[in-house]
Amino acid sequence: RDLHSCPTRRTSDLTNGVRDDIERYIEKKYTEPAQRQAAMQTARAYQQMLLLDKRDPVAVTEAVVASTRAVDCVFDTFPGADGSQLSRELEAMSTNTKDRLKAYLDFNKAASGSVSGSFKGHGCE
Repeated sequence: RDLHSCPTRRTSDLTNGVRDDIERYIEKKYTEPAQRQAAMQTARAYQQMLLLDKRDPVAVTEAVVASTRAVDCVFDTFPGADGSQLSRELEAMSTNTKDRLKAYLDFNKAASGSVSGSFKGHGCE
């Protein structure tokens, strides 16, 4: 099934890369601008993993780098275990249907063995 035409995909995906429901959740939960930005960056990275062509090694590499940057941004922005909690929440929300979970697992299979450097202190967009 093509996730680009999936009926659960929201139109805002085309403008900011984040599903409407996830964007509303982030806006409601994170009022501090840096935390909101880090959460949106992470949500975009998850969405990118779901929608890319898993057979395109360049797209897979770009998604791995975007994910690494987002993780580094989250841990630079959120104190203690809050970053891990945010990442788990957004992963669960992003993979909340059978098609989305399959796309996420397919991405992880395609990205297996990928290596990306650290963007510690420089991951935020």
